[in-house]
Amino acid sequence: MWSRLSKASILTREKKAVAFAYACFAVMSAGVGVFVLRSSGYLPVSGTAAGIYDYWMVLATLLAGPLSLRFARGWIGYPGVLGNMRALIGCCVGLFLASVIGGTLILPLYGTIQAPLMVLTGILVQPVIGVIWLVGVMIVHRVIVQADAARQAWVRLQQQEAMSALSPLSQTYFYRK
Repeated sequence: MWSRLSKASILTREKKAVAFAYACFAVMSAGVGVFVLRSSGYLPVSGTAAGIYDYWMVLATLLAGPLSLRFARGWIGYPGVLGNMRALIGCCVGLFLASVIGGTLILPLYGTIQAPLMVLTGILVQPVIGVIWLVGVMIVHRVIVQADAARQAWVRLQQQEAMSALSPLSQTYFYRK
């Protein structure tokens, strides 16, 4: 039984890539969220004690990243030039969704409306934050593309092995080349 459990806990390359993507989105959204909250005056500056609500705001921005990736996942992970263009759109969609989700978790109605405007203002004030988000999304995109290519290569190899076990007549009849 123990061997079955240990074999089940082995992460494939694709699962590691997806876990990395979610972790990267969590860190990026927390970083952007903390920057926006500090620049807008919602988080206390150093020297003053932080309260429970301050920790909740940081946790909400941390949770907003993986949730936004879950909703924007259809834009990220396609190969080629068109896939890179889709990833750029996914970058904008993910940032917007992260700000909406984080704002909703922080303050349900007012935060939903105000958070995207605060993030946009924060990026206009410090474009480096937008560049960091873009680079992070493109890294996540590249990792997912590579993991998907490795999975497809493995599937092709398995199909070739299965086909080579058949007779030449069966290969000709069932598998077109």
